[in-house]
Amino acid sequence: MKLPERITFVGTEDPAPVLIRIFLNYGIPIVVGGSQLPEKIQNSIRGMEPEENLLWTDPAQATVGANIIFVCQPPAQIPGTLAGLPTDALAILCTERLPDVLELRSATGACLVRAFHHLQPDLLTNPLSFGQRISHLYCCDRPSGRARVEQLLDLCALEPIFSGNLDLAHELENVQQLLVSLEIEHGPLALKLLRGQEG
Repeated sequence: MKLPERITFVGTEDPAPVLIRIFLNYGIPIVVGGSQLPEKIQNSIRGMEPEENLLWTDPAQATVGANIIFVCQPPAQIPGTLAGLPTDALAILCTERLPDVLELRSATGACLVRAFHHLQPDLLTNPLSFGQRISHLYCCDRPSGRARVEQLLDLCALEPIFSGNLDLAHELENVQQLLVSLEIEHGPLALKLLRGQEG
């Protein structure tokens, strides 16, 4: 699968700064919705030369024509952002907390994804420092969106584990945090235990 032609970020809460750096390293053009580039993103990309591939623009314009959107905003702002997205867009909700799932679905016809959440910034910066790819649980409302999500997770050296549609998003929060902690401490054995496999 070829790399995305463009990735849009609306909001700059974690993990946006680290993800922007990772995707810029692959040469993927990035659009950030905002009147100016926040200091934490400037710090994240320090030492790079991203001028040709990094654009920040008005948040209302950032999603025009976008088909992969990382929503990194406070929960109260998320439904408004989703409202104007095209139906073929992939909206990745990666902030720590989510609004009600029914409220999100009623706001948009886009494919909703819960991924890239509850990840420590240092883990994303150097995901293989623990000697393996860290498993990451994600939810996706449409089968057609899974390949695109898994490609993005793969670019971040994360091992994707599909966990159902967005109805399960809130239930997976604690499981994802536990999984990361177990894998860092115990390696692949943690995933086998969670799946009920023998060591």
